[in-house]
Amino acid sequence: MIYNIYPDAIAVVISFIAIIYMLLKKGVGKTSNKVFLILLVCCFLASVTDIISAIYDSDIKYLYSPAKDFWNYIFLSIHITMAFLALLYVISMLNLTQKYGKTGIFIIVLPLLFCIGLIFTDPLHRLITSQSEEKIYE
Repeated sequence: MIYNIYPDAIAVVISFIAIIYMLLKKGVGKTSNKVFLILLVCCFLASVTDIISAIYDSDIKYLYSPAKDFWNYIFLSIHITMAFLALLYVISMLNLTQKYGKTGIFIIVLPLLFCIGLIFTDPLHRLITSQSEEKIYE
């Protein structure tokens, strides 16, 4: 399969510029800025891992490589984490962290941990991805 990595390359550049802007202009004093900076770093990492996983997925010599699965799982884990960080950003912007406290944040983290656990145990149960007998993703 051939992947178009140009959108990912553009996302790498845009997220890198946004990270630099956050560090130089905005600062990371407030909690919401810290969460947003981590979200930007995750965007950067997701774009990079998507490019790497596309290279592994499109090259036939990596057809049976565990590295292909590893980079795909890292990419999926970062995307799930980005959704969690977006929720934390909204919570911090609305200043609800004091209202819910650590217990509320822990309850929010549980589905994230469950999903990441499912991703990394996927080679055992294949609930997230499926492969044909020729080890090609379907």
